[in-house]
Amino acid sequence: MLQNQSIVFENKSGLINLLRQNLSNPTVMKISKGLYLTWGYYAGTYGTLDEYPDYLFDADFTALKYGPTDQEFLKNFDESSEINEIKESDFAASLPDSQKSNVILFIKNLASQLDTIDDFAVMLRTKQDAAYDDIYQDGQQIHMDNEAIATEYAAMINKKH
Repeated sequence: MLQNQSIVFENKSGLINLLRQNLSNPTVMKISKGLYLTWGYYAGTYGTLDEYPDYLFDADFTALKYGPTDQEFLKNFDESSEINEIKESDFAASLPDSQKSNVILFIKNLASQLDTIDDFAVMLRTKQDAAYDDIYQDGQQIHMDNEAIATEYAAMINKKH
């Protein structure tokens, strides 16, 4: 878990609902891996800019058999629950409207990309990350280092430019 770091979403349910709204088939696997990928890509892009919060939400990723998973999401997600609109209270209080709009567009764009691939492919993609692969042990639940994830995504994104 992150301590004393700035975040976009105070409440993960807002991000979960945003992903569910923007996926044509919002399965548990897609949303779970979508949380991880949006967190990583946000940390590697907007999170590196001084004017934006460092992280998308307070993540607690664990290296599990089917890839990185936020434990709170895994415990609390109810696929049959109603998909709600994102609320102002889902965001950090200090986040300006222009940043909220940019982050929402960023998440919608990532969700549209996730929507084009199947659950198995998105799971395999997340398992390729060194932050996961370097620590995963079969049958174990190993806490992932959020800073390692953020650093890996920042390096991956900077390498493409």
